Amino acid sequence: MNSRILEVDGLLNARDLGGLPLRRGGVTPTGVFYRSALADRITPSGWEQLRAAGIRSIVDLRAPGERARDVQGRPEWLTTVVVDLDGPENREFWPYYEDSGLDGTPLVFLPHLAAMPERMGWVLGGAFAVTANADHKVVLIEELLREYGTTTERAFLEALQGLNLSDLLHRADLTPEDRTALETWRGHLMPSDPR
Repeated sequence: MNSRILEVDGLLNARDLGGLPLRRGGVTPTGVFYRSALADRITPSGWEQLRAAGIRSIVDLRAPGERARDVQGRPEWLTTVVVDLDGPENREFWPYYEDSGLDGTPLVFLPHLAAMPERMGWVLGGAFAVTANADHKVVLIEELLREYGTTTERAFLEALQGLNLSDLLHRADLTPEDRTALETWRGHLMPSDPR
């Protein structure tokens, strides 16, 4: 696991999304997609570490109010793509999850994908390095999920089992070029969709 950790000054919880086993053998490609916490505290030497790792783009998944709290700029060589993944303005979707405390838990994943698939399409269409906001309120997620008859591990597994990736990509309204790029990312990671 340690080989997947990306050590960067001022950046928390940065790791390579590659190196994970595939069901049919092999692993996902390394050195292509990363995820991390808030990038606003990266030091000048940290930016150089990212550049040395080959990272040239960040897809910022935070809402406008979260991005407004940033206090420092980013290097000129870096491209930042802004995608508000959550869609907090969708007031038909969010109140239940906010009121129940389930916002930020695995139980929101599949319903969110079903309600707003286009947002994941925007992410998939624009990412080579992914940065995510870690400024979430601290909650006892395991206790909360236990009240809903599950655990973090079980909720993640159920979300994965319930995910129809082909259907999601179809409904996410990806361009044919983005879909082809995603499906052929370093060697056919996903089966082709006949649609």
